[in-house]
Amino acid sequence: MSFEFTNSIDDYIKAYDYIDRHKPDRYFKFYIVPRIIAPLFQLLCIIYAFVNYDFYQVIRSTIIGFIGLVIIFIALKTYYKNRNKQISDWKIDKPYLFDKKTITLNINTLTYIDKHQTREIELSLFDKVVEEDSLIYIFGSNYNLYLVIPKNTFNDFSEQTLFINKIKGLNN
Repeated sequence: MSFEFTNSIDDYIKAYDYIDRHKPDRYFKFYIVPRIIAPLFQLLCIIYAFVNYDFYQVIRSTIIGFIGLVIIFIALKTYYKNRNKQISDWKIDKPYLFDKKTITLNINTLTYIDKHQTREIELSLFDKVVEEDSLIYIFGSNYNLYLVIPKNTFNDFSEQTLFINKIKGLNN
């Protein structure tokens, strides 16, 4: 079973978005903190001010909590902007990532060929195969990204399902 495909910058951006949403340490930094802890901090500031019966303290606490929220969201936006720029720079630094690739699924290995290298990867190294939107992500341990495969690589859905099942079947 052999397939050819190329990846775009957006493919890698989507892959790293997936990692940010699912890798435990990144999930806490990028989803829990800004969406739960920061608003909770603002609420605690307001409650503290009401307990002290000081109207000006309520206003100050609300402003401080709001500034904390803004700082967290600016930091997140900066992180994503820098990460996406870094991935875009791969077009210059790592052009082989965007070359045409051929993958061949053998019995216990996946052979990966581009114009710079040929690699054989043991299927036992793959921990997770994820289908999301128009892409298939193949991860190793600790969300180490091995491959991003566009779904349009496959001729039909049954071919795609067969490929995924062969990879998953050896790891379950």
